[in-house]
Amino acid sequence: MMVTIRCLQCGERFLLKGRVKKGKIETGFKRCLCDNENDFDIRNETLYS
Repeated sequence: MMVTIRCLQCGERFLLKGRVKKGKIETGFKRCLCDNENDFDIRNETLYS
């Protein structure tokens, strides 16, 4: 699954590969380059192979 994370403070975007673990999406993403740790728009898209 591909996960798009957009910081709502500075607008930086990250495109990460993630997986579902215990009902939550895991990507390893911790914080934005502007040190924001909480204010994000997170969208996921399932990839089929």
